[in-house]
Amino acid sequence: MQLPSVGSFVAMVPHCGKANHNCDFFVDRAIGVYYSEAHTKTYRCSAHKEAVMLEMLRKSGRTKSVAVVVIVAMLLGGGMLFARGEAEVDETPVARVASNVQIPYRIFYEGEEIRGYEYEVYTEALNRAGYEVEVIDLDFAGIIPGLQAEQWDVAASNIFITHERAQSMDYSEPYFESFDVIMIRNDDDSINALEDLEGKVVGTEVGTTQAAYADELEGRYGPFEIRGFDDVETQILDLEIGRIDALTLGHPTAVEYIEDTGMFEILGHSEDNFMIGAFFRQDDPLRDEFTQALQEMKREGVTGELYEKYFGEPAPEGSAMIRVFDEPYVPDPPEDD
Repeated sequence: MQLPSVGSFVAMVPHCGKANHNCDFFVDRAIGVYYSEAHTKTYRCSAHKEAVMLEMLRKSGRTKSVAVVVIVAMLLGGGMLFARGEAEVDETPVARVASNVQIPYRIFYEGEEIRGYEYEVYTEALNRAGYEVEVIDLDFAGIIPGLQAEQWDVAASNIFITHERAQSMDYSEPYFESFDVIMIRNDDDSINALEDLEGKVVGTEVGTTQAAYADELEGRYGPFEIRGFDDVETQILDLEIGRIDALTLGHPTAVEYIEDTGMFEILGHSEDNFMIGAFFRQDDPLRDEFTQALQEMKREGVTGELYEKYFGEPAPEGSAMIRVFDEPYVPDPPEDD
């Protein structure tokens, strides 16, 4: 079989979805290997897993025929590198999950491995439903648009189940719940109450409910500048060095930074308690498969054990972490609807 040309081969490989990645692909015509310099060592993109494997084959001196067999097998898969479908070896379908892997307790890197309550919950649920899991790590702002554009199958990244999101996506039974807070430096004597935010600079992560909370606060206690960020770490750094005066975060994340740094404190919190779950494209049967597996995990006590593993205390009685919902959860519409 003749391998495709460089141009046609590159056209088959989409951008991984990671913001600001420079996905320049190269093809070794001699053995048909393609790989991305930006991802083979630095990033853990599922879209380039096969590329890394083939590059390792090339560097290890394995024969040309071995690499060609592998690449031809992938080509025959008809795009299965990036679509939920049959895996190359064990024929197990793969579900691609988009997450922002930097959320304390929930989903984060520990060395080279992904850890966290939410990560273990969705991985176990998908495994029980019969899927292998590929995690795509990217900034939060790109997760939901990428799901709707069919770049991945699941969006799971501490995403609040809101009325607005429920209009355009399906979602699982909740497996976590939280609320938003506004956090300041504990040595900033100029802010002692929410009314002191007037004229200040408040940071928030773009596309989140924390951004909506910042807008709400600005309407009540502004005017003040709202500065958008693509990630939490940059916000924290800017608050630490004084580029911003406050920022909005989910409660567990704020508590983590307060405990770790000793530099911050909570000024106020949102009135709403949001349910959190995994999101799917509308009418995707994977949602029901996921929720069925999740409910089994709750009945068996698995989600409760995972919560205690990462948060150091039992899940509150009746909370979404252990409760099996009798009816599908429906978020309340905004008060002005």
